[in-house]
Amino acid sequence: MNTPSSLSAVILAGGASTRMGAPKALLRWRGEPVAARLARIFVEAAGEACIVLGHGSVAIQAELPAVRGARVVVNPEPERGMLSSLQCGLRAARGANGVFFLPVDYPAIDSRTIAAMRAEWYRAPWTRILAPRHGGRRGHPVLVSRCVAEELLRLGPACAVHTVIRAGEERLRYVDVDDAAIHRDADDPESFAALEREFSR
Repeated sequence: MNTPSSLSAVILAGGASTRMGAPKALLRWRGEPVAARLARIFVEAAGEACIVLGHGSVAIQAELPAVRGARVVVNPEPERGMLSSLQCGLRAARGANGVFFLPVDYPAIDSRTIAAMRAEWYRAPWTRILAPRHGGRRGHPVLVSRCVAEELLRLGPACAVHTVIRAGEERLRYVDVDDAAIHRDADDPESFAALEREFSR
């Protein structure tokens, strides 16, 4: 049974940000570093959050403000890719029955989307995988049950996250939201600037 005290969140910020030219975790969104903003809104919804750093972790952590209810976990092998960072975060969140996860590339996610997902999760405690949907398209973040989190932890390094998330449509539940940002990531300065023009207000 999913209970209000059993949620956590993992924010994936372990990449090298090569195309961005600066750590995505520290880019400012509405006055806050992206990773700190995402951690804050997930803590508000889930009660706790974990920011997974990798490349440049020491320098990033030195500049990242503390967020009550959030902690930083360092992926010692970020070159293995996003799955390895997700697995680090899922291990850190092993006490939770449900775990949100989101790449730091999605800075504009609305806190109301997270709240709507949380509400749907508790309305349907048998849910295994929950995703937001806007305009008929699935987006980020994803919320998975503990059993699905354990499946992700068992994946080998050559596997991808979607092999579990898309393994069975019958396990996937959607919540419709009025938030186009669930589809919008930023990998370079141009795409980040476009997001700012569209969503920063």
